[in-house]
Amino acid sequence: MKRIRYIPAVLVSIALAVLSLIEAPRLVLETGLSDKTLHTMGYVVQAATLLWAFWRSSALPKSRAAAITFAYTVLLGGALELLQAWCTRTRSGEWLDLAADAIGALVGIGLTALLLHLTDKKHLCNRN
Repeated sequence: MKRIRYIPAVLVSIALAVLSLIEAPRLVLETGLSDKTLHTMGYVVQAATLLWAFWRSSALPKSRAAAITFAYTVLLGGALELLQAWCTRTRSGEWLDLAADAIGALVGIGLTALLLHLTDKKHLCNRN
């Protein structure tokens, strides 16, 4: 049953893949946000959902779970950038997009770690 906790991370991965590979990059035009901001936001969510699932479902040490989350998130971003360059006519793979993905991964890991630490029942019980 613990595997069900990974469903949000899988759904975010699928959403990132679809949004990265659609022909017309309309999100930038419709939201008014820069492409790099959208990349960062997407990968914050990817890292947060995956790290949450790891920490709540796995016996992995937290530092290792964070490292795996970072590696997966950056590899996903890199793979999608390559697919954009090779498989689409209107999109291109960019190093700065990959950098925004990595920044998003770090921010997502940091925010999730902080949130999980602050809401940890053991931590809250030891505050007295």
